[in-house]
Amino acid sequence: GGRLAGQLLISPMLDTHLGSASMREGECGGCECIYAKGWQAYLGGSTRADHPYAAPLNASRLNGLAPALILSAAGHPLNDESRRYAAALREQGGQARDLTLPAVAPGYALNPIHEFLREAARRALSLPA
Repeated sequence: GGRLAGQLLISPMLDTHLGSASMREGECGGCECIYAKGWQAYLGGSTRADHPYAAPLNASRLNGLAPALILSAAGHPLNDESRRYAAALREQGGQARDLTLPAVAPGYALNPIHEFLREAARRALSLPA
């Protein structure tokens, strides 16, 4: 197939270790954390946690990827890893822009975005409502 024109990442989960400062400040550590549960559901176990396809921050080669726009919010637990990924892409010659939006009340600003993306995916995949 053809090359991707770009990447749009919105508060992406990129680091299975969940050890960034923004993650700690968001009190999201431990096995009851929604992000830990998300990684568990995605990987099915910890044996694949360091694979670069699963966790891009573990990749040694990021060159040649499509340009990226990475959005996160100040105070969000995934903010640090979003910014680290953009920096890693740029360090390896890629085009990446990371924007940290101002902090907002939990669930306020991202809910409409998540709902839009959920509906777009549902329609694209012809899933029932």
